[in-house]
Amino acid sequence: MSEEESLKGIETQIIEQQNSYDNEKNKISEKQNVQVNKGYLLEYRIRRILYHMGYFVKGGIILRTSLDNQPEDITDLDVLGILINKNFSSSNIWADCKAGKAKPLERITWLNGIKAYFKLDEIIFVKKGIRLNIKEFARKQSIQVLDTNIIDKLEKIYCIDKNDYRGSWDHKTQTETLKLFQQIDVYNKQSIKRMVDFINCEYWSLDNYRRVKKSITAMKQLAEIIKLPITSKQLVGAKWAIYENITLFMLATLNICKEIYYLEENNKKEIIYKNLSSGVLSERQSEEFVNASYRLAYSLIKSQIPDFNEKINPPKYEAKPPIYFDAYHSLILRITNNPLEFYDILRFLDIVLMEYDLKSKSISKTELEKIFSDYDKLLNSSKTILHFICSVTNLPKELFQLISK
Repeated sequence: MSEEESLKGIETQIIEQQNSYDNEKNKISEKQNVQVNKGYLLEYRIRRILYHMGYFVKGGIILRTSLDNQPEDITDLDVLGILINKNFSSSNIWADCKAGKAKPLERITWLNGIKAYFKLDEIIFVKKGIRLNIKEFARKQSIQVLDTNIIDKLEKIYCIDKNDYRGSWDHKTQTETLKLFQQIDVYNKQSIKRMVDFINCEYWSLDNYRRVKKSITAMKQLAEIIKLPITSKQLVGAKWAIYENITLFMLATLNICKEIYYLEENNKKEIIYKNLSSGVLSERQSEEFVNASYRLAYSLIKSQIPDFNEKINPPKYEAKPPIYFDAYHSLILRITNNPLEFYDILRFLDIVLMEYDLKSKSISKTELEKIFSDYDKLLNSSKTILHFICSVTNLPKELFQLISK
């Protein structure tokens, strides 16, 4: 099958998904009314509130001791909000949600330790019925307590409809699409598992440059997966994974913009080149590894051919960046030279991808303008990002309404 035929097949699946979405609308609406675990629903309500406060929000992040072969899970972040400022500096907030029983004093003390260990800027402990003296204790530990009774008030302040479950705070769709992605059986199951682990865990233990490279690698793999004979439902799952990786890629990119924002352009290029070229090992460690490999090869040859006396000079190790370095460098310059057009792009991409593209719904400018006063700027910036991603990952433009026409 040619590349053109593969893309046409993908486009046909996307169109079929659009048609089936309309037929399934009523069924989905009925499912939304099914009783949901209170703790789970609480997390999504907090996600929604933080989003409307201006945070880019993620949930279910697993924090581990390391990336070694036998890491230990420390905890999961129920809700993590990341606020990006106009100079790309950022602050984060973790909301620890407890709908059931918990010992507040013990939990608050533990939360304070986690806050220091992972350098979290702010923590909110969300639980019903916390006594005032415990709230005061939490305040002294620099932890805020949010009584669940206050959530209704916050939703009114931010004009949030109680039945509004869109995008990444649509708990039904997010849960279902993850399952659909994990059910893809025509691709290496271990690779699928690693992609999910990358999204939920590994990404958060990496430096920003490795985050960029790994998210691009994941999207390249996903571009191959959607060419396979997967079902229309599995395509929805694959789209979910693609969209997750796009926002993760963008988060790491904005963090890099923060690190180099005040540098001259030639310095920016040098730093990006060096860090995109580096791997898990440092340049010195990589060079030592190459030299050790050649010494081993030489000793093996001597063991087989005792009279062998020719000198073997290992090549000078030179780390090189990925082939998309020039395009990525240009993207970084465009972002840092136009901060007002890009600093809020995470939230914009999040809802466009997860609410409209994932569900094959036509983008509503009216709905988005209620959230984003600078809609037109963010629209153009998003197109820039998506064009870059498609060019370096081979993802088809048909996956994205903003650039598909």
